[in-house]
Amino acid sequence: MVRLDFSDNILRGEGIPSSIFKLKRLSYLGMHGNRFVGTISPNIGSLSRLQWLTLDGNMFNGKLPTEMGSLIALDKAFLSLNSFTGTIPMSFSHLTALSELHASIGTFLCI
Repeated sequence: MVRLDFSDNILRGEGIPSSIFKLKRLSYLGMHGNRFVGTISPNIGSLSRLQWLTLDGNMFNGKLPTEMGSLIALDKAFLSLNSFTGTIPMSFSHLTALSELHASIGTFLCI
């Protein structure tokens, strides 16, 4: 599986389904426009080939896991319109391929 997109389907659930973290070749994960709640699992760091991540327009909350800094192939991340808190992890400085980060409409602190 290289691309998984179930955006805009008004799906509900707690976090990202754990079975997704077993998809080691996944390069695109589209989950925007649903009603997912809860925190993002640290297991997201296992998706080392992920290039696009769209989680915007859900109800995720809590802090972004530092393990997201392991997503070295990540080019675009859409995290807006959730309820994330805290700061964007320093591990994001390892995301050298990252060209777009959308993280508006949350309660992130800037340091």
